Amino acid sequence: MKLAFYVRVSTVRQSDEGVSIEGQVNQLTAWAQREGHEVIEVYSELGASGTDDRRPEFRRMMADATSPDRPFDAVAVFSLSRFFRDAYGLANCERQLRRAKVKLISITQQTSEDEAGQMVRQILSSFDEYQSRENGKNVRRSMVENAQQGYFNGSRAPFGYSAVKTDVKGRSGFKRRLEPNANEAEVVRTIFKLAISGDAGEPWGIKKIAAELNRRGETLRGKEWRRQMVWVVVTSTTYYGEHIFNRRDSRSGELREDGEWVVTKVPPIVSKEDWDKAAAFRAERAPGGNSEHRAASSPTLLTGLAKCAHCGAGFVLGSGKGGNYNYYQCSTRIYKGVSKCDAPNIPLEELDAAVLNVIAERVLQPDRILAMLEQLREQIAKLQAPDREREKLIQRQMALATEQINTWYALVEEGKAEMHESLRERLTAAQRRIDQMTSELLEISRRRQLPLKKFGEAQVQGFANAIRTEVLAPGSKFAKGYLRALVSEIRIGAAGATMKGSNADMAGAISGWRPGNPNLAVPRHVSNWRDRQESNLRRGLRRAA
Repeated sequence: MKLAFYVRVSTVRQSDEGVSIEGQVNQLTAWAQREGHEVIEVYSELGASGTDDRRPEFRRMMADATSPDRPFDAVAVFSLSRFFRDAYGLANCERQLRRAKVKLISITQQTSEDEAGQMVRQILSSFDEYQSRENGKNVRRSMVENAQQGYFNGSRAPFGYSAVKTDVKGRSGFKRRLEPNANEAEVVRTIFKLAISGDAGEPWGIKKIAAELNRRGETLRGKEWRRQMVWVVVTSTTYYGEHIFNRRDSRSGELREDGEWVVTKVPPIVSKEDWDKAAAFRAERAPGGNSEHRAASSPTLLTGLAKCAHCGAGFVLGSGKGGNYNYYQCSTRIYKGVSKCDAPNIPLEELDAAVLNVIAERVLQPDRILAMLEQLREQIAKLQAPDREREKLIQRQMALATEQINTWYALVEEGKAEMHESLRERLTAAQRRIDQMTSELLEISRRRQLPLKKFGEAQVQGFANAIRTEVLAPGSKFAKGYLRALVSEIRIGAAGATMKGSNADMAGAISGWRPGNPNLAVPRHVSNWRDRQESNLRRGLRRAA
């Protein structure tokens, strides 16, 4: 009879315990010689689980066995557990072999070919499946404990780290810990530095960072950097010291409950503050995120803030009379014509002055500020429970998307998939979703960290007076920063304007303000205050129009 051998081990430890690939082949060969059979081919599988059919050599063997020219009459295995460790999987594959008139023979568990023999094989397979599941539980329990103790379970350390052997004995030798790799860690720091401030204070995107690393001759362990590779680095919590293990079920691929995740503390390469900054800048650049970082570099005061009340488009800078006359004008009117929007042009200096005057005289008043802070405290109290639930949901969705991207990336890196345009598009779309979710998580985190203490009247009075004075000072270089810290949008129409801003930003500004220090940097939050009443801004707009 013509035979094919199928041999398999799932771990190195298994090889050391007497069922190595070579040991299985030797015993199968000796049995075949005793029985007078001819060996046609040996299908050898190293490091593959028998709980499913996702095994290249197994699939090749099944394809050959069920092909029209069927090169062998039987598949011989050392034991049924080498063929399959799932009762249903064994029965299904054995049924396919019988249809192709190919036998399945276990040399250590030989049974008859009748119904009784099939029943015995099913019983043996059920025991194998049970043993596999119990082994899996024990291995996972051991690996979870290993991670909780600070040891590394993976086969390959993340970029930036090396898996360093310790003197502590483990299941397969000595346990290992993640330690920064000096050369790679420096590249990781460079990536975060460029993501935060580029080379001139402006944050860079991941595509530009990848190009710069390649220009410098830096490699990802011998390979050129791609934007997906940079993205993996800037989104991994490992780099600020929290390496996550047990995030996904290795059998089903499903994401585990976040309570089952194990966070292993590792030496950080970058600070949590820098990691958060990079995430925030990345979220701003994502579709749907704000473009504040671009607007902040504009030479005009209101670019990015001023919007047309009629069509919603932004106001941009226009000029006349050889550049001597500057004004704000609706971008829809400029690019699509007066028939699409007839918003009037507004003199730049008059609108800037009107806006700053309203900020100083109506918003930066102690009584109004105290009322805004009290409203904020009430809002945050109502949001605390929904925020916690939303945060857990987003974290699970992000983990799932991140694992999906890392899986695609690993397949490309291992040569199992090609980086076709369709895959690039899917990677880009997944990255954008994660960036948007990161932005929402940061928003929730900022709300949780908001200074909700009751500021004293002296603190509020000092803040209001100092900022108001600076806003109204002619030529103040800080006025633009203050405006963008406190105002999120100004809707301008023919009859006047509506200005809105964030109570949370106001609280953050007061908390961070110190007498004599003009710098005021405040993160963005959901807008929740408005100036709707008749104001100097409306009157200024009427005069300007």
